[in-house]
Amino acid sequence: MRIRNTARWLPLVAGLLALPLAPGCGGASALLGRDSEAKVMLVARDISDLELIVSPIEGSPDAAGVCSDRQVGMGCTRVFRSDTTTFTFRTRSTASEHPYYVYVRNTAGTARTATIEVRMDDVRKVYETISVAGGATVRAARIYRNNAEKG
Repeated sequence: MRIRNTARWLPLVAGLLALPLAPGCGGASALLGRDSEAKVMLVARDISDLELIVSPIEGSPDAAGVCSDRQVGMGCTRVFRSDTTTFTFRTRSTASEHPYYVYVRNTAGTARTATIEVRMDDVRKVYETISVAGGATVRAARIYRNNAEKG
């Protein structure tokens, strides 16, 4: 009798013990979550007329602590090439509720077209061609802790 009762409860006990070890299954790791590696790329023929800006916690393009062509905020790494600007950074848990905003500012007097790409843990989440009027700044994407979307 005792062996039959033990065998009946054994799968349940084993499953409960495995929860803290399985990511995303309601164990301790789900409470802590994980941050992602975000990579934002702006590609344009007239890249010198465009400024890429990533602002934390739903900030404006001019907020303190942004990552941009002019300042290294949020611990971002910046790479500039002849037709591409690339920023990489690690997301934080606050981005689940208050995403990073990705802006593109056009410093020229006429419209410019560019492609914005956002990769999260090396998986493409946003790939969009945008047009930015002369002198304008547009929000091109939102980056959450483990995801991204256009606009």
